[in-house]
Amino acid sequence: CPLGMEFVTILMENRSNNNTSGNRSSITISALYTSTYVSVFIFNTSFHEHFILAANKTVLVSIENPAELGSNSKTVIIRANSSIAVMSFTLNPDSTEPTIVYPVTYFGTEYYILTPKSRHQQSFTKFTVINFGYMNLINVNISGSIFYNCTFYPAGSKLTFTLLEYETIQIESDEDLTGSHIVSQYPVAVLSKTAATCFAGNTQVFEQLSPVCKWGTSFIVLPFSDQNSSDLVYVVASQDTNLQVQAGLTPKIISLSGGETKELSLENSAPLVINATAGIMVMLYHERKTNSTLTKSTLMNVIPTEKFSSSYISISYPNFESHIVLITNSSETSGVMVDKKTLSPNKTWRAIPGTEFSWTNFNITFGNGFHMVTHSSSLLGVYEYGIASFHSWSSTETCLD
Repeated sequence: CPLGMEFVTILMENRSNNNTSGNRSSITISALYTSTYVSVFIFNTSFHEHFILAANKTVLVSIENPAELGSNSKTVIIRANSSIAVMSFTLNPDSTEPTIVYPVTYFGTEYYILTPKSRHQQSFTKFTVINFGYMNLINVNISGSIFYNCTFYPAGSKLTFTLLEYETIQIESDEDLTGSHIVSQYPVAVLSKTAATCFAGNTQVFEQLSPVCKWGTSFIVLPFSDQNSSDLVYVVASQDTNLQVQAGLTPKIISLSGGETKELSLENSAPLVINATAGIMVMLYHERKTNSTLTKSTLMNVIPTEKFSSSYISISYPNFESHIVLITNSSETSGVMVDKKTLSPNKTWRAIPGTEFSWTNFNITFGNGFHMVTHSSSLLGVYEYGIASFHSWSSTETCLD
């Protein structure tokens, strides 16, 4: 679970141009215990904030534009004296995207990149490697051609970097960088981003990726109840792997080679069940049409079923209609509680074929909100998405055990 006492991240550049008017970036910090002392600072700058949080309280820390990744990239460091949960949230006139920030204990030494290209707009892709506490040797095999430091590198090139403490590198391309492979001497964090542009505006998605050592073998991907949307599921393998994929009653077998990515469609009414013979990374790419010319996208990690939890934090954001989507054991649906209140017995639960699970979704609130989603005797998978007139976002919720 993404709880910890030390976090390192960077707020990805908001736009494909240099106009940052209207941009808002923030770090959301949630405390689990009373008298939690939290410090937030930006490496090599004078920015430093600190505060004390009560149990089950959340604070929103605004970060100025110089912290965003660009010519003046800065690393954001968060430290606490007890376990906290951290999310970063970016809102600009054209796009919105939150992502869970994982603690440094979650970092790994091997990653595969996923940068899904928009189906409706021209887009460019990038990923960022964030170093932590050591001088670190980073090897990157790129799957698409790039320009880096005024030098052209064709697809298949290997780049080697030496990073100092809290340094970052950014790789950007107008080609899909999915399948690029990163191996480091010491653990690092990796963020992936796709930015799409059209005459009606921009849309951008980013997510902190899971290292190979944190992947899982069993997944259930749920659709959003949004008739103006279409979803794609991406499965990434690090070694030769067989998948059993089931949408409805009939499963099918798919074979993946090491480093290969498979794109699957997710229907509005049918969850996708994926079981693998080796660890895989699964991500959901959601595109929602807000009008005839503008499409908004979100990207999020999918929780392996073997890593379901009994309790989660849900954070709602201002001016969004927020929805919870959750999974639990079919025989235990009556035990789900939100803020210590049992869900209505009239709530519709839908069985997921080929599994022992059922799922449901419901509106939770408008505006800021800190909520607890729990079960006393069973495990859950919990996601949240938000909808506004010209914005949308989605995220895995933060588990607590």
